[in-house]
Amino acid sequence: MTLPLKLRRKAHPCIRRHAPMALHPSRSITLAWLLAALIGISPAAEHHQPIGILPIGDSITDGDGRHDSYRRHLWHLLRNAEYKVDFLGSRHLNGYYNEQPPNPDFDMDHEGHSGWTTRDVLSELSGSGEGRGQLGDWLSTHAPAFILLQIGTNDILKCEDTNGIVARIKQMVAIIHSITPSSTILISTVLPLGSAQSLGFDDAYCPGKRGLDTAVNALNQNLQGVLSEVARVDIVDLNRAIDPASDLYDGIHPNASGERRIAEAWFAAMTPATTR
Repeated sequence: MTLPLKLRRKAHPCIRRHAPMALHPSRSITLAWLLAALIGISPAAEHHQPIGILPIGDSITDGDGRHDSYRRHLWHLLRNAEYKVDFLGSRHLNGYYNEQPPNPDFDMDHEGHSGWTTRDVLSELSGSGEGRGQLGDWLSTHAPAFILLQIGTNDILKCEDTNGIVARIKQMVAIIHSITPSSTILISTVLPLGSAQSLGFDDAYCPGKRGLDTAVNALNQNLQGVLSEVARVDIVDLNRAIDPASDLYDGIHPNASGERRIAEAWFAAMTPATTR
């Protein structure tokens, strides 16, 4: 499949309806330009080189045995746009129980870890019988062109201070810059929390602290203020892409329509020609 120098200008119809623009589209980089200019291969050789994409996150990235996650839809969007891509990561199945996704017709490699917080991504090996804190190893092993970082929901649900969450995400960015400086980092805002009460979370869950929606909004504003001007970082507003009433099956996790909308937002951020 041939990798074009630029993505076709004709936008995917779903993206045109639903996907928000990345907050800084002028600083976004087309996939082909990144591959040719930063990885150091000639345009003539582009179609032989897959574009490495490393999805990192929690259960929204991970999915489970009943939910593919946005990764399936994003893979198909990229392939349908004639990009040769390689999803990266040490995990190949979904969820806590390492289940096959419902539709295993995509590159299933990823680093989605259900239940993880920003602390878990940065910590040493601990807990849950699963390796944690492997960010440096993931980067050294895979050297991705793109990193899709979606993290912070579990921090909010565990009453973490939003300034601390952003500080840890900024620390992740520094680690990425030090190990794979040519990687472009796309960081998502935290999804809205709909009827999270169904899982036992509500605005009284964190005594004396702000409600969940207030905390999500504060975190997202803080993310944009602290990281939006950092080199090789773009903030992708997934929060605006999701309707909590129709796109979340339990008030926290995306259903099929939510997964599609998340994928479309990532795709639009990676290929800014679709939103011009």
